[in-house]
Amino acid sequence: MIKFILIIISMVLVNNYPLAQFLGICPFLGVSDKMDNATGMGIAVTFVIALATAVTWPIQQLLDRFGIGYLQTVVFILVIASLVQLIEMFMKKNMQSLYK
Repeated sequence: MIKFILIIISMVLVNNYPLAQFLGICPFLGVSDKMDNATGMGIAVTFVIALATAVTWPIQQLLDRFGIGYLQTVVFILVIASLVQLIEMFMKKNMQSLYK
């Protein structure tokens, strides 16, 4: 019985396919009136995710080496927020229509 409860909790909270699909389209919702804007936002999101992965992996290795892995959530939030701000500044300077 415990296994079934854990499976149901897992399906609702962790492996929630509709929620994952909604979060995946979230960046497109604000700019979906034009295909060019949606494409640009999708590229920006993909770039941030790829860059965040490349930046956070060495940081995670350092945190684990020094035994402070419990700080990973705070560090990851800071890294992703910084990357989003950098991309936003770049888009504001170089892609006016997409930024608006």
